This record gives sequence, C-alpha cells and structure tokens, in this order.
Amino acid sequence: MGQNDQLIAYLKAQRGKPFKLGEHDCFTFTNGAWRAMHGVGYADHFVGRYADLGPKGFAKLMLECFNTTDIIQAFDDGLHRVQTFPPKGALVATKNARPYFTGYALGIAMGVTAVFLGDDDMVYMPIDQIEGAWTWR
Repeated sequence: MGQNDQLIAYLKAQRGKPFKLGEHDCFTFTNGAWRAMHGVGYADHFVGRYADLGPKGFAKLMLECFNTTDIIQAFDDGLHRVQTFPPKGALVATKNARPYFTGYALGIAMGVTAVFLGDDDMVYMPIDQIEGAWTWR
C-alpha cells in the first residue's frame, strides 16, 4: 500500500471522531497521518503530553520539545517549508479553524483542500486558507 492509500485509510478511520484535547486534536490527528504515511510522526515526542496543561504549561512543553513557543518556527526549524502548492499529505497550518494554544489549527493537504478537525468530525477548507505547509526535510 502506497503513502496515498495509507493516508486515505487513516482519514477514513478518523471519520466521526469528536475533538478531544490530548486524544484527538490537531496534533494527534496530523501526527497520526504522518505516521500512517511515513512510519513515524513529526511530533511523536510531543503528542499526548499536553492534555492537562494550561497555556503556560503548553508553552513550556513547546519550548522543551521544539526549542521555541512559536509553532510556525518549530515547523520551519524541523521540517521543509513548501514554497509552492503543497503536495498531498503535507502538514498545513491555518488561523481559520480551531487554533487552541498555538494560534493555528493543523491539518493535512489533500489537493485543492486541506483536512482539519472540527468539533465532531473532519472539515475540509480550501488550500488558499492555509498560512504554511511543510514536508519532511
């Protein structure tokens, strides 16, 4: 099964799951998508450690795990920023969806749309609403 098939299978398995911080949120969702495609997530060292933290604790954990409290800077430092149209499976960020502590919602590029988590299920947004996209270095 290729990366595209693995991503589609992962997304199908996520349908209808409600948002729950620390269990099914934008980090766990996008990290799981990358794990399905690449065998490892981009934030395995971070996911699952923040469910009970407030904003200050979350920022402290971000600093510990990513050496910055700015999520865009963290991705720029650890991943490859896409300067053109993001390929399918790229990590994307937007301010136009549920942002929580980072100021951004994280999703996965799917072509002309990107998939994000809503309250009760996945939501698709036009790709022109993203503020950044990243792939593996």
